[in-house]
Parts: sequence; structure tokens; C-alpha cells
Amino acid sequence: MKHDFPIVAFLIILFFCSQIFGLVILGNYVDYTKTFELGKVVFKPLPFEMERPEVTPEYSFVYIMVGVLIATGILMLIIKYGKVGLWKFWYFLSVFFCLMIALTAFFPEDYGFILALILGIWKVFRPNIIIHNLTEIFIYGG
Repeated sequence: MKHDFPIVAFLIILFFCSQIFGLVILGNYVDYTKTFELGKVVFKPLPFEMERPEVTPEYSFVYIMVGVLIATGILMLIIKYGKVGLWKFWYFLSVFFCLMIALTAFFPEDYGFILALILGIWKVFRPNIIIHNLTEIFIYGG
């Protein structure tokens, strides 16, 4: 094994925590009364009136694949030209938006926004192991 057992156990626990928090976050965005009435899943609005993309389940993988390919191409250009600041800003934006969506499932929009902003800046510009692992749990759910 690459790591000692305590490290592997911690990573497994971290993985399960992120899965559980992801389900809790998703559950907080489901409108259960409308879901039971209509017989299909109906979601509550995202914070700050962000809109979910209108994608049919049959073709969602195509949009994801195209998005990953475009993002990979942009990332390769950033690496080629050595734009570390742009890379950090792009990473900060993704961390911030994921944290904001995840945290506003538990807090009012304003508090979720401020907490996501603080944690995002802390994670990207002053990283440490505790903040990194704490934010990762919420980022995957967001």
C-alpha cells in the first residue's frame, strides 16, 4: 500500500463524509411537496437565482464531455503560457461557486455567500490540510 492504514482509513472516512453531505445537500434542494404531487423530482431554486442548465438525461453526458474537453484545453493553454494567477483565479471561482451552492443549503444566502468567499480564499491562497479537507467535503456536494 502507498500509505499507512491510518491515512487510508482517514481518506475512506473523508470519502464517505463527502458522499453523505452530498446527499444531504441534494436533499435540501428537493421540493418534496411538489415532488409528491407531480410524481417527478422538483428542485428548489439555487441561491442568487442561478439557473440549472436544461439538459435531458439522455444527452447530459455529451454536455459534460464537451465541457471537460473545453476546460482541459483552456487549462493546457494556461499551463503552456505559465499564467499561475489566472489558474488560481479560475480554481477559486470553481471552489467559491461549489461552496456557495453547498453552504446555502444550510444557511441563508448572505451567510452562505460570505462563508463560501472566506473559505474559498482561505483554501486557494492560504492552504492548509484542515481547510482543504473540510472544504472538499462540501465542494463535491455543491
